[in-house]
Amino acid sequence: MAATILITVGPMPIPLTSKLLRVARWLLWIPALLAMHYGLVASLLALGASGPVNTQDNAWLVLADRIAFRNPDVDVAIARYERERALITAPAFRNDHLRQALVRWDRAAEARPFWPYYQLGALDAVVLLNAPAEDIRQRFSAIVSLAPNERGLDRGLLELALFSWHKLTTMQQEWVLERIPRTTYATRRFLFGVADQLHLKPLLCARLPWTQVKNFCRG
Repeated sequence: MAATILITVGPMPIPLTSKLLRVARWLLWIPALLAMHYGLVASLLALGASGPVNTQDNAWLVLADRIAFRNPDVDVAIARYERERALITAPAFRNDHLRQALVRWDRAAEARPFWPYYQLGALDAVVLLNAPAEDIRQRFSAIVSLAPNERGLDRGLLELALFSWHKLTTMQQEWVLERIPRTTYATRRFLFGVADQLHLKPLLCARLPWTQVKNFCRG
């Protein structure tokens, strides 16, 4: 016969059997088990990030993905790996890896919808995929609407805007031209170099304040 312990909640005693006591003890382990699981996933991600990117699956990231449940950190790690993997793999498989990266960026953005850097990663993937203009425009607008004053986005977002210049709307192009002069000097130098490679130098020289572009445009 199971032992019974009486506990008092309010004016009435409540019997607590040994079976319930065992359940209560197991419940106390839940926070510790969750912490162990989180630590294991974090360790696997660190191991996955420590090695070089190659054309094979990253075993550490695969394992982390299997034991994690919709963890955006895992999605981001795999997205970054697949993006770099796409750049070194055979051309026939390049877009497959970029699509996998895009799926992971979108999943991470769904889990943390107010973190614009995941959406920036997704925009990078669609630009590399040479996606239709409508898709690029929608994603660009979503980032600008979500974080219009996030300075940490400037370099990546404006670089992608230059690479997608002819796919942006006129209003989006105007936003880019207004934004570039407000960036840091280092970011502007980087963007001028990108524009030069993309044959957009005459555009920036004509539209941006001369005090900021004169050295760039005279070269």
